[in-house]
Amino acid sequence: MATYGPVARALLEEGCSPEQIAAAVCALEASVERAKEERLERLREGARLRQQRCRERKRAARHDLSRRDEARPPSPEVSPKDNNQTPFLTPSSRAQSPAPGATRAANEASVYVLRDSSAGLAWWAYRKAVTGRFPPTDKRGGWFFPSKWPPRTRSPPAEA
Repeated sequence: MATYGPVARALLEEGCSPEQIAAAVCALEASVERAKEERLERLREGARLRQQRCRERKRAARHDLSRRDEARPPSPEVSPKDNNQTPFLTPSSRAQSPAPGATRAANEASVYVLRDSSAGLAWWAYRKAVTGRFPPTDKRGGWFFPSKWPPRTRSPPAEA
């Protein structure tokens, strides 16, 4: 609550009667109350509008999700076993892999191929065609493979 002493003192020095001072203080107090009510009303209206926008966004998101589900094409018929199977970890490849603890470089059957070489490009294209994924690349920019060239292209391509 505001203190109206300075206002009343100024009005008294101006020569106003006590009734006029009381009316001025009441009017001032009423205007302060009106300003508070207007501010609270603006805050309530803002909160109402924020809630309305939030509800509309949620409703639109639910609608979009349902529309996306309807528009989604059916998934291809792939059995879970085929979907989860990693082609390069078959039992036969496990038998050829080096013993636990041995590095791949120590395995005499593996060849390190750089990604940017012609053999590397052939291996990356071969693995992408066979598995749908590229082979990993180590920090040196290559990976170990069973031979220098993939099975379909054992010899280097003819260079022009």
